[in-house]
Amino acid sequence: MKAALALAGMLVLAGCATYSERVTLLEPVQAEKRAGGEIGAVAILAEDGSETLIDAAGEQAQLGSGAPRIVQLAAADPLHTAIMADLPRERSSVSIAFRTGQSALDPEQITQLTQWALSDGEAGPRPGSEIVVRAYADAFGSEEENLALSQERARAVAAQLRAAGLDIEKGAAQGMGEYAAQADTGDEVRSPKWRRVDVIIR
Repeated sequence: MKAALALAGMLVLAGCATYSERVTLLEPVQAEKRAGGEIGAVAILAEDGSETLIDAAGEQAQLGSGAPRIVQLAAADPLHTAIMADLPRERSSVSIAFRTGQSALDPEQITQLTQWALSDGEAGPRPGSEIVVRAYADAFGSEEENLALSQERARAVAAQLRAAGLDIEKGAAQGMGEYAAQADTGDEVRSPKWRRVDVIIR
């Protein structure tokens, strides 16, 4: 279960002599979810079939032999904070548009990439995250030229992201050529939407 998302699920109690187990509903790590009140909920199902719901951030169900005891934590548990810091980041992406034949980044593209890389902590993805750079070309021109062009675009974007602090593995920057554009538009078609590089943190 990813605590970075709204927690939801069912926990079946095995029956305990004391309140030795606890279930805590954590606050979302994403600022937009906190602002929107997207907390989620956890339903706890006891052996006798009774159900208890916790649906507030920081609410904790303490589990024992009877009904769960519900408490509201006054502050985040340091253990929870450490766990949250180690969770993979939610999928995030940005697309950079290119002109026909262009592979070098212009100042506007550099600014766009740098701002995205540094915003909302994206320059420090949590362990388990993977960063992928996929570059495309439209179907105008030869397949060989467009494959080389897309590879140049991938290298240029990856280099700029590394300069902004992201750890991009060498094999994670891929030039996809014109094949996707051919399937979408047919051959020898100029298509702005396929002259792009997608960067994905997943």
